[in-house]
Parts: sequence; structure tokens; C-alpha cells
Amino acid sequence: MSSHHFVKEHQEPAIILHKLDDFPYSKLGDLLEWAPKVICLVEAIDLALIYGFKIDGIAGKSSEISAYTNRQDHLEMLAIEGPIWNGLMQKLLSLNAQGAYLITSEDDVPNLLGQIMPLADKLDLQVLTPQKRHVLSRNLSWKK
Repeated sequence: MSSHHFVKEHQEPAIILHKLDDFPYSKLGDLLEWAPKVICLVEAIDLALIYGFKIDGIAGKSSEISAYTNRQDHLEMLAIEGPIWNGLMQKLLSLNAQGAYLITSEDDVPNLLGQIMPLADKLDLQVLTPQKRHVLSRNLSWKK
């Protein structure tokens, strides 16, 4: 568990850190405080470690993640050799995750949504950027 608080399993969504550069640190801290599972893509790992975030796993190609194996205790290496988003979604489903937050940049949203949409019926996903929140709900009705 990434937080110092106890969170019931499946109560809070997992967090995937993709691009952190422009995302306000204070908002990241609030999200990470309650996250039961934090997976960081290689693109964001250096900044996540500089911020001191407790992460549970690093996802990427085997050749990319091997340099990070000794950076934090209990760090799971998620080697994904196919399409990265397909692999990540499969990992979340194997964890019985009901939803996830994806932290990224607004510039990356169109490409990411194109990759994620085929899996959108599997779990609820909120794509958070510094500017907007994009919500993909697997149900026809969505309640906040």
C-alpha cells in the first residue's frame, strides 16, 4: 500500500504516473495519499523519485526498467513487451482494480485515449492532466 492510511481493497482507484512535468505537486500528493497501488511508467520515474513518492511498480519495456531495480524496496518491475497500455490495463485487471487515475499531459491525451478505448469497458478510468479531467466509465451511468 502506498499510503500511510489504511484503504480497503478496491475502495480507491490505482494511480498510473505517465507524465508529471506540468502537474502541480500539491495535487499529486493529495491523490497519492490514498492510492492503494501506484504504478509509474519509465517516463515519470525520475521525477517521482525526486518527489519522494512511494511507488509500487515501474512499467515499461524490460530494457527500460532494468536500471531501476534497486531504487526502492518492494518495487515490482512490470515488463511489458507489447502495447504498454494494453499491458497496464491487463495488470490492473489482474489486481481486480475497479478503476484507475492516469496522470499525464494534455498533449498525450488523444493518443492515450485511442489506445485505452478498446479496454474502456473493463474498468473506470480518469485521465488527469494539469488542465482537464477526462472520465471513461465502463457503465452507462456514472455517479460522483
